[in-house]
Order: sequence, then structure tokens, then C-alpha cells
Amino acid sequence: MKRAIPLFVVLVGLLSALLYWRLRAQRLEAERPSGGSATVEGTKVDVVSRLPGRLATVLAQAGDHVDQGQLVAELECAEQRAALSQAAAAAEAARVALEATRMGESLAQEGAKGAQSQVWVAKSATAAAQAQKLALEVQRQGAERAQQRVEQVHGAGAVSDQTLDQSEIQLAGLDHQLTALDANVDTARARSAAATSQEQAAVIQTKLASVEIRGAEQRLKMAEAARDQAAIAAGECRLLAPRVGYVQERNFEPG
Repeated sequence: MKRAIPLFVVLVGLLSALLYWRLRAQRLEAERPSGGSATVEGTKVDVVSRLPGRLATVLAQAGDHVDQGQLVAELECAEQRAALSQAAAAAEAARVALEATRMGESLAQEGAKGAQSQVWVAKSATAAAQAQKLALEVQRQGAERAQQRVEQVHGAGAVSDQTLDQSEIQLAGLDHQLTALDANVDTARARSAAATSQEQAAVIQTKLASVEIRGAEQRLKMAEAARDQAAIAAGECRLLAPRVGYVQERNFEPG
């Protein structure tokens, strides 16, 4: 029994030492910084143009950092830039033509208004001439009846020859005035007809100007579309970085 006690003490000591080292190992493991290995993958983008052409300049070197939208290379695009200039000039010419057509429409509208005024004036002149003729006809009828009465009393010797002559002269004068008024009425009617024709022509001219405006607007849209298309082609001559990153490879050189 006495020999079993020292053995038990030694066993307890060993267990305590093992427990201590186990706890110490767990604590060290918990305090150790995290570690491990991983593969970091990036996005590779090839910067290319949709246009075939010769490189004029390459501004980026392998390993360079670039920002999004940064110019990295340019193509030789003299033809594309010339086409853009030509398309822009054509669009400007179409715009000027449209403005001229609109001015033509304004002039046609003013002409139509002027023609309408002339029609009104001509019709008013015709109406005035007809009214004068009607009044003169009434006056002549009165003068004719008066002349007939003068002739009757002249036959009876109640009036002189001079009075008869005056009545006849007055009646003849009214006849001449009626003849002149007839000519004035015919002239006024002719002017009214001519003014009406001019008004109709001015209205037709205004409608034609409106049609020309629509055509000019369509031509302007086509010219602007061609200009925008040429601008897109010219824009392809400048190669820009599509995103922030680093140049991994420089595959081509100027020329």
C-alpha cells in the first residue's frame, strides 16, 4: 500500500504536465495569425479597334498603370478624319438649306397675305364701280324722263330751245359717264380675277414650301446620321483603356 502512493503521485504529475502542454498548444494555436494560400484572378481585356489600320503611336508600356478612358494608342486614320470633315460639312450645308427653305416658306406666306389684300382691294373697287354705275343709271333714268317732259312742253311752246338743248346735253353726258363706268367695272373685275389667281398661286407656293421643308428636314437627318457614323469611325482611331488596371502585354509597335 505504501508503494502504491508514490506511483499514484507520479501518474498525477504526468497527467497534469500533459494537460498543461495541451492547453498551451491550444492557446498558441488560437493566437497564431491566420494564414493559408489562394489564387487571385484578374480580368484580362484586349484593347483593340474595330477598324483595320496601322498603329501611329503606342503610349502604354508593359507594367504601366492606366485609368479608365486613358489614351493608350492611336491609329493612322487620315481617311476617317477626312470622311468626318466631309460629313460634318454636308450636315451643315443641309442645315443651311433647311433654313433657306423655311425663309422661302415665310416669304410665300407673306406673298399669300399680300395677294389676299389685293383681292380684297380689287373686289372693293369692283363693288364701288358697280355702285357708281347703279347710281348713275338711276340719275340717267331721271334725266331721260325729264328730257322727255321738256320735249313735250317744248312742242307746245312752253320752253325754249335752249332748255331742250340743255336737257339733251345732260342726258348725253350721263350716257358717256355710264360708258366710262362700264369700262371701269370691267377693269375692276379683271383686276379682281387677276388678284384671285395670284392668291391661288401664292397658296400653292406656300404648300410647296411646306413640302420642301419636310424634304429638307429629312435630308438634314440623313446628313447628321452620316456625320455621326463618321464620328464613330473616327473615334475608333483612339484606343482607350476600358477600365482601371495594369498593362500586362504590349503586343504591337507603331507602324
